[in-house]
Amino acid sequence: MTCEDISGLINSYVENDLSEETALRIEAHLLTCRDCAWETETLRIVHRRLLSERHETIASDAFRARVLIRLRTDNEHLKTTEEGERVRYQLPMPF
Repeated sequence: MTCEDISGLINSYVENDLSEETALRIEAHLLTCRDCAWETETLRIVHRRLLSERHETIASDAFRARVLIRLRTDNEHLKTTEEGERVRYQLPMPF
């Protein structure tokens, strides 16, 4: 494999998304190419840090209120009674 071949596969290699044969060919190249080995290790470090720093994001009350308003007003499957009250999820819902 050449450096050009490797450059398009490094992400998949770091994420273990390649076949064993392809991964072995990349590893053979990394043993002989300092630049590709450096790029791969840098990407591996970034990948690990991103995975370790994932946190749950909690939506603000204002955001949740806006979403609920949009859900109530933009959904055709929510029907209104004669008194103006919304009835939840009337079936059949069109797909």
